[in-house]
Amino acid sequence: MINTGREVRLIDIIRTADENTPKWSLKRHVVDDDLSIYFSDGATEQQRAVQIHLPAGIIYFQFNIDGQARLQFGPHYAQEMDSSQSMLLYNPTQTLDFVCSLGQGARSVFILTTVNVLHSLIVEDSDDIHFLNEQNIDSKYYLKNTISPNLKFALEQIYTVQMGDVAKRLFLNGKAYELLSYYFQRDEQSDYLDRCPFLRDQRNVEAVRQSRHILIERMMDPPTIKELSLEVGLNEYQLKAGFKNIYGNSINAYLQEHRINKALKLMTDEGLKVQEAAHEIGYTNVSHFIAAFKKKHGVTPKQYMKG
Repeated sequence: MINTGREVRLIDIIRTADENTPKWSLKRHVVDDDLSIYFSDGATEQQRAVQIHLPAGIIYFQFNIDGQARLQFGPHYAQEMDSSQSMLLYNPTQTLDFVCSLGQGARSVFILTTVNVLHSLIVEDSDDIHFLNEQNIDSKYYLKNTISPNLKFALEQIYTVQMGDVAKRLFLNGKAYELLSYYFQRDEQSDYLDRCPFLRDQRNVEAVRQSRHILIERMMDPPTIKELSLEVGLNEYQLKAGFKNIYGNSINAYLQEHRINKALKLMTDEGLKVQEAAHEIGYTNVSHFIAAFKKKHGVTPKQYMKG
């Protein structure tokens, strides 16, 4: 049974790490019983840390605005976060205990919520989101990602807005939902037109989107960028620039991430072995797959599967 969040008050999940850790003023705003937003105080000259006790079924978002952050899950496993990176943690069956450390000058915003809240917000497209899909709802899901410009701007407003207490509470209520909407916003990034005027022509946008579908369909034997550009009717520069602006990543990096995510799904949901999953996504050398997986997740596939 997935924890709905009612059994554990979200406001009690994040605590000071220990008495010897420099004081971390972590501001908290409770939107409702199943949705809370926290944000660190302004950047300081000291490293700070908090102990996080994340019950099974609670979804953890961390948005690292600037500076370095580190999630230490034990003596042998940690995840590093750079400036403008986010982390999503979700484990439906196991409690996660870890220490979150912020380096000098770092700022982070945290959201804690439940699957039920996200389902209520993302009704039509929830099946397209990996861990909200009914088939995957009982699988753990960890994802480090890049913060989009829209999301970064919304995060900065938390620190710059000047309001009275009542207005600030209303502002933070809306801000929590706004951050989630930007996080799950995928193809229709509203700012790509300003950054890439070439995409003002809808035909060019459709051509770039077609290139993405081709890459996914031919994942086992993907075309080269030159072949892809000829197939969709764009030159290589237009295709690379347009793809980067719409999907936030280069063509090769996007395909690599999709392949790794596909392999992870095959291992967690269908029980494939590492070598079998690597073969299914087009890797002929399993060691190359393991290296690519470790680069993305910080651990080997076997270590990831062990939790």
